[in-house]
Amino acid sequence: MNIKKSSLVLIAILVLVTFVYNRAQTNTLAPYQVLHALSPVTFFPESLDTSPVSTDSTRVADTLTYLGNLIREPRFLSGINIGNATFKLEETYRNSVVDLEKATGEVPAILSVDYLWEQPQGTLSAVNQLFIAHAKQGGLVTVNMHPGNPFIGGLYERGTGSYKFDDLFVDGTEPNKVWKSVLTYIGDGLKELEDNDVVVLFRPLHEMNGNWFWWSFGEQGPISREQYTKLWTSVYDYLIGERELSNLLWVYSPNSAHNPNDTRAVLELYPGDEFVDVVALDFYEDTLSDLNRNKSIESLLSLGKPFGFAEFGPRSRKRQDSLVINKELLIKVPQTSFLIHWHTNVNEWFPSPRSIIDNRNAKEYMRSESAITRKEVEN
Repeated sequence: MNIKKSSLVLIAILVLVTFVYNRAQTNTLAPYQVLHALSPVTFFPESLDTSPVSTDSTRVADTLTYLGNLIREPRFLSGINIGNATFKLEETYRNSVVDLEKATGEVPAILSVDYLWEQPQGTLSAVNQLFIAHAKQGGLVTVNMHPGNPFIGGLYERGTGSYKFDDLFVDGTEPNKVWKSVLTYIGDGLKELEDNDVVVLFRPLHEMNGNWFWWSFGEQGPISREQYTKLWTSVYDYLIGERELSNLLWVYSPNSAHNPNDTRAVLELYPGDEFVDVVALDFYEDTLSDLNRNKSIESLLSLGKPFGFAEFGPRSRKRQDSLVINKELLIKVPQTSFLIHWHTNVNEWFPSPRSIIDNRNAKEYMRSESAITRKEVEN
């Protein structure tokens, strides 16, 4: 064979090998999902605070201790958000939990829900019944709140209109009336769960370090740590002091610190150790290559409290691969005690696939050794 023919054959072989390799990648993981060169978060707290800040309930303390023990194991509680408690709950629950169980035979260890989206409306009994049944089968629950703006009405958009922030705490002002109705609504729902022995990971006023919620950013700019702490403690004082609830674990969950233009450091508004049991991060990216951006996770771990991800999913409309997430998470943040995937929206607001069932390899993920399901939770 002459040199020219040899060169052509070699080129043909290289083209064929490249084609086969690319096809294999396409049939397994898209390029954005391939495991990245990871820099593990090596920081581990010397000791963990597992004494609940607001109750002496043994069951609540045991739950907190369990979360704390997981921080040193290569395992984490699987979780799924099931949407808004009073908006298409049945549909979202079916998509997020029922379909997942049919496909995998497993139910996530944690169910998460938003008790309200804007102002209180409808009853919380339906979602509470789901939570009570889930807890009786060994699961844990998380309650979030997306309260509407008490200053200008509507959703949670920022701004205070003609009011000042402190008007929220002045009896008789319109913002104060709205805020009290929100707290009453949430308190009633949490009381029903307490009456049924359900421990709640309660996550109020989340992503406070971003610039998109009224509880973090007003018309005059970012609120101060003093203002945020006053807002947090108003929730705390009402639920613990006035309603005397004893079933809550308080979760502080900022957003992953993207950049100074839209997100402050994760601890900039931290209300204090005496008001927080668990720390968590909300993280939305297509890959896990920058989980610890701006030392977000290390900063939260430095507080010496159990750590997890309270919201998790892709930023774009790309489907993630659950096995890749699993592997990367165990390598990069082995301190993770729980990982709660966000739901796939049932409306057109942002219809990206975020639920576990919409990911690739959902069955393998739910049956893996590392992702703890409901039936595996220690009680």
